[in-house]
Amino acid sequence: MRGDSDVVCLRGAPVGEPRPHKAGRPAAERVPVSIKYMLAQMSMPPFVHGRYFDVLAANPLARALSPNMARRVNRLRAAFLDPRSGLDQQSKLPHAMHAHGPWDQHDV
Repeated sequence: MRGDSDVVCLRGAPVGEPRPHKAGRPAAERVPVSIKYMLAQMSMPPFVHGRYFDVLAANPLARALSPNMARRVNRLRAAFLDPRSGLDQQSKLPHAMHAHGPWDQHDV
């Protein structure tokens, strides 16, 4: 039902129209059992992350490689905030310097 303004009244909306988006947490992401089984069988350190880079599953090799491969760790956040990730202030500068090629060097 529409009034004189652009505000839409959702009470009594027909069944065929989409429901309004509920504010809050999105549905939990789940890894199928078959994928978990496959991870456990692999001889390398694989992991599965979700849409927000949260680790959803990892095999023991991945967890041994990095503490940030544990379930529910946000890898993006850990990369910048966890000192164990190696991205502290001292290691950022050399990486940034190597990102530029010789074409960026100017003779003055």
